[in-house]
Amino acid sequence: QETELLALQLCRALSERRFDVFLDRFSVPPGDDFPRRIDIELADKSFVLLLESRSAVDSPWVQHEVSYALAHHISVLALTLPDTPSAGLFSVIDEAFRYRLLKDDIGGSGELSDTALKRILDEIELRCARQLRRHRTQLLGSLNDWLSGAAFLFRPVDDWAVLAEREGQAPCVFLVTPRGPTPTDLRKVDILRLGVP
Repeated sequence: QETELLALQLCRALSERRFDVFLDRFSVPPGDDFPRRIDIELADKSFVLLLESRSAVDSPWVQHEVSYALAHHISVLALTLPDTPSAGLFSVIDEAFRYRLLKDDIGGSGELSDTALKRILDEIELRCARQLRRHRTQLLGSLNDWLSGAAFLFRPVDDWAVLAEREGQAPCVFLVTPRGPTPTDLRKVDILRLGVP
């Protein structure tokens, strides 16, 4: 509750930077299976921003979201409010994945100052980009391992795309994406496939 205004401010600011933001309080329709919806939304994300406040560690929902993210290798950044005591920190989150806000970062309204907001958004963009690249690299490595094991000859044909061939079969094009494929991804695969002799 103490981070509601901050959460809304970050949701708006991240959406303006073209992030696909899910904020459970406003994104789950009434009557929906709340725990299941949270898991579905988390599974589709590559990054979780935890607002670490005095009461966050006592919330079973927040505990579940953090546990789910860590168990599924989803990057977590804890944005720690200045008045959060040591006992209120999530012990499962390493200090390297915690960004501690200063008292001057938050105004009387409970929102970040313009300077602090910009600094935090830049930090989130940087960490998210690193996580996406690491995740895509891991997926590409797994794909290459599978293709090798299945006796395919393969080579890169574009960023994050691989052409795979096996004797007696038509060539295949694979595109690695860290989320569910979008129509743009499918179009890219089709264009690459059409370019294969």
